[in-house]
Amino acid sequence: MHHRSKIRQRLVAVLDAIPDLTGNVEASRRFPLERGFTMAATVQTLDEASSLDIEDDEDGDGLHRTVRFQIIVSLKDGDDPDTALDDLSEKLEAAIEADEVLQGLVHSIRLDSTRFDIPGADGGED
Repeated sequence: MHHRSKIRQRLVAVLDAIPDLTGNVEASRRFPLERGFTMAATVQTLDEASSLDIEDDEDGDGLHRTVRFQIIVSLKDGDDPDTALDDLSEKLEAAIEADEVLQGLVHSIRLDSTRFDIPGADGGED
């Protein structure tokens, strides 16, 4: 299995262990989640940069990758979006940081950005 796939699968497992998301986490879905049916999340691989550095070869293959993953969350209708997204973000970040298996698959994890797209809100999709 490709190393990127292992990381993506582990992210799905970590997120699925969060009670709010249990049973509602998928990997690499190509269609957006619809708001309202349940709280759910998807894990997508966006892009990857890699370099071959024989001089700095820590793990024997000389290949260093930077992979960007995107986690998309859908909220239940009736949830206050600001509070619900902040609460869930806190749980996601803590779960990812605490997972030793995931930490063993990567050299480092960095939160790149957070973006909120609230359907029906100003600037959001209807």
